[in-house]
Amino acid sequence: MAKTSQRVRQQRTPKYKTRGYNRCKKCGRPR
Repeated sequence: MAKTSQRVRQQRTPKYKTRGYNRCKKCGRPR
């Protein structure tokens, strides 16, 4: 399970597109 802080951070739009991070919607794990 990903930390809540990590999940919230990844939800925001990144400054650079390449910083985008695909996460599982339910568990928040990177995929």
